[in-house]
Amino acid sequence: MIAAEVGHTAILVPSMSDAYLGRANRIVHGYVTKRGGGLRFEIAIEDASRHKLTDPVAYSGQMISAMTAAAKSIDPAARGFSTGHEEAVEAWGIASSRKR
Repeated sequence: MIAAEVGHTAILVPSMSDAYLGRANRIVHGYVTKRGGGLRFEIAIEDASRHKLTDPVAYSGQMISAMTAAAKSIDPAARGFSTGHEEAVEAWGIASSRKR
């Protein structure tokens, strides 16, 4: 998971209602597509108080490097994943998706 400086917390919620109930001030919307041998992540940030979205930004490449770049664009103090192994992140993603 990507972490940021003290005062910022990233949470995964099942619905937008849960994000608002959790008093989120910024909400990351996004999706991922597979192109050739790589991944493409597109994200936009919502200011929850004004319900305004930023223009979407695309990040391509391996998951860890793309998501680290995305996190740093949101918060320059963001730290990367605790692993550098793409296989570990893939296994975590598969296990997480099965819990829902």
